[in-house]
Amino acid sequence: MKYTLKEAPSAYVIAVSYDADDTTKAREKVLKSYQKDVKVAGFRPGHAPMHLVEQQVNPEYLEIAIKEQIITDQLRKMIEEKKDIQWIGNPHSIDRKDGEITYTLDIYPEVKVLNDDRKKITMKAITPSVTDEQRDEVWTNFTKQYADYQDADTVTASTVDTIQLSYQDKDGNELHTKRDFVGKEDIEKDAKLGELLIGKKKGEVVEVKYTKKDIPTDWEYKKDDATPATLVATVSDIKQQVIPTFDREKIVSLFGEEAKPQNEQELIDMIAESVKVENYNNALMEQTEAAIDELKKKSLEVAVPQTIVDQETSERLKSMQQRFGGEENFKKYLEQMSQDQQQDMMTSIQTAAKESLEKFMILQRYVQLLELDVDWKKQLDAEHKIYEKLTGEKVWTPELG
Repeated sequence: MKYTLKEAPSAYVIAVSYDADDTTKAREKVLKSYQKDVKVAGFRPGHAPMHLVEQQVNPEYLEIAIKEQIITDQLRKMIEEKKDIQWIGNPHSIDRKDGEITYTLDIYPEVKVLNDDRKKITMKAITPSVTDEQRDEVWTNFTKQYADYQDADTVTASTVDTIQLSYQDKDGNELHTKRDFVGKEDIEKDAKLGELLIGKKKGEVVEVKYTKKDIPTDWEYKKDDATPATLVATVSDIKQQVIPTFDREKIVSLFGEEAKPQNEQELIDMIAESVKVENYNNALMEQTEAAIDELKKKSLEVAVPQTIVDQETSERLKSMQQRFGGEENFKKYLEQMSQDQQQDMMTSIQTAAKESLEKFMILQRYVQLLELDVDWKKQLDAEHKIYEKLTGEKVWTPELG
C-alpha cells in the first residue's frame, strides 16, 4: 500500500493506491470483525469458518467495509510517519475506486501573516455616553416590567387593550381571526388605531370597510391571497397601566438591602449608567470588528478546515434546539419548511459558523502579534487589551450600584 499527500488549505488530499494483497489483508480483518457476531448453524459464536461468515454478509456492504479498512490501515501508518503534522477530524470527501482511494484529512489551521499592514490599524478613543432618548426609553421599559394592570371602562391613549379581529368576505363569511394587543406606543406609531379605538367601551364592536387607507398597518390581512371586504374589531379587554413609585422600600424589595439607589432618581441614574456601559462596549466591539475585517482583507489569512466548521455548526444547531424547547419542537419547525428552505437555513448557519471562526482565529493571531497577555475566559479581555494598546488609553471602568 502506498500513499501520496497533496497540500490543500488547512488540509491534505491523500491518494492511497493498493493491490490485491492489500485487499486480501483488509478482507481478512473485516471478516474477522464480523465473525464475532455472525450466527452460523453448527458453530459457536466467533468460531465459524471465514468462507461461511462471508456468505452471511451483503457483498456490497463487504466491499465498502474493505475499502474503509484500507483507509484505516493507511491512516494509522500515515499518522505514525507524519508526526510533525497536526491532524484533526476524520477523513471526508472520500472517493473510492478499485485500486485507489482519495480522501481529505484536515489539519489545524495556521493564520498566515501576508504583510505588515496590520501595523496601520488604529482605534479611536471612546467617550462613555448615553442620550436622553436612550435614558427615557430604558426607564419606560423598566417600569413596565413592574407595572400593575387594572381594569378600565374606556380605551384611551394610555390604556393597554385586547382586540379580537375578524376578517370577513363580502358575504360575511369569516376568513380569519386573530387577537391583537394595542398600547400607547402602537397608537403613537399608527394614528389609525387611535381613531378607531379611543373612546370605545369594553365589548364594543368597530366595523371597518377593508381598504388600505382605513386599516392600521398591523391589522393588514396577511394570511393568504384572499382579500377581505370587512374587518370587525371587538374590544375584549381594557387595562390601565399603573406604574409603582420606586421609593427605597420598593427598591429593596426588588434588589435587596445591598442595592445602592436610595430613591427613584438614583435608580434612574443607575440604569442609565448600565446603558452607558452597553454603549461603550458596543462601540468597542464595532471598532474591534472593523479592525478584524481590515486584517482579513489585507494582512492576515486563514482557511478554516471543514472539521472545525462542522463542529461549530453542530453547536449552533444544538443551541437552536434549546431555544425551540428541545429536539422534537425543532423537528416540527423544520417540517413546516420546504427542502429548499431547510437547505438555505443550513447554508446560512454554516456560513455564519465559518465567518465567526475566521474572525476569532484572526483575533487570536493579532493578539499574539501585538504581544498581549489575554485571558480568553474573561469577557471582552482581548478587545480591552487591543483598545489600550492602539489608543494608549485605559479602558473605562463604570461604577454600577
